[in-house]
Order: sequence, then C-alpha cells, then structure tokens
Amino acid sequence: HHADLEPLIDPFLADNRRLYLLSVWGHSYEFDQKGDWDRFERQLARLGGNDDIWYATNIEVFDYLDAYRALKWTIDGDIAINPGHQDIFIEADGETVCIPGGGRMEL
Repeated sequence: HHADLEPLIDPFLADNRRLYLLSVWGHSYEFDQKGDWDRFERQLARLGGNDDIWYATNIEVFDYLDAYRALKWTIDGDIAINPGHQDIFIEADGETVCIPGGGRMEL
C-alpha cells in the first residue's frame, strides 16, 4: 500500500543486480483524507526516471508472468526456449539473463 512505501524504496533501489517487483497500490481518495499527496509525489520522484526499472501496469505484469510461465526448458534446465515475442529476464547463477522473444538461451 502506498502508505507503507517509504521503507521499501531504498532496498528496492540499492540492489540493481536482482529482479524485484515493487507494486504500489492505493486509492486516490486516501491521499485527500490523509493529506499526503506531496509525500507520495516525492516517493515516486525517487523511484522515477531510472533506466534500470521497468514501469508497468498491472496487466503488463500479468502478461509478463504468463510469458514467463510459457518458457520451455530442457530436462536438465540448461537451455530455455522462449516461444513468445516478449523478452523474458531470469536470474541464473546470480546474474540477470535475457531470454529474447522467439529465442533460446543456454545457461
């Protein structure tokens, strides 16, 4: 919830090697009730404009997870095949790896 966002920002921004999801939600009427629009805008300013962050809507995240689940793996798990069109990022051996849409990746 947006009211609990503050302590999550620094840890989220600190480790850009890992794949994290930070989902912020809330209701606009709550900002008026609590008078904290300015606080929320400052928080979003800290999170915004970062080329290493994918800013997505809920449906974009949903579609991405569907594409992730569609990956095909060899029995040994050493090759991943991406039958979809969207690039999928995974962690392999502590590193972020891109499996391109329509491509395959040896891990």
